[in-house]
Amino acid sequence: MTTESVRRFRAMGCDVALAGGDPATVAAVLERWEARFSLFRPESELSLVNRSPAHVLAVSPLFARALEVALDVAAETEGLVDPTLGGRWTQVALCGRWLSRAPGLTLDLNGVVKSLAVDEAVGTLDGPGFVSVGGDLAVRGPVDVALPAGGA
Repeated sequence: MTTESVRRFRAMGCDVALAGGDPATVAAVLERWEARFSLFRPESELSLVNRSPAHVLAVSPLFARALEVALDVAAETEGLVDPTLGGRWTQVALCGRWLSRAPGLTLDLNGVVKSLAVDEAVGTLDGPGFVSVGGDLAVRGPVDVALPAGGA
């Protein structure tokens, strides 16, 4: 892959670099995740969950999947990676699609969501290539990764 074959655009509030795929297809995948999990879109499911006064509520399958991954990562890192604002990840429980959380707890799934979105986006590539979104990188096939200007 040459530098010329890399396409660049913005999505999820980040710079995106793509090689080996269709920018419109990848942008659509990233937009689907952004629409569901943005903290900055009042209509996103994450914003609606965070505004809800309910202690227990049903969430979409995609939301449940992302939250499950986020809680697993929080447990594996002993809270170093935290899907809540304020280190309260142990006050979140998920049973299927039912979310239970302490009063006033705010979720922030963006770190995990971006990596899941990039993983899905790389699956749309029709051959070897990569998708890079704001530091999250997924590759398909052999790809050489190097620092710009030879690491200088």
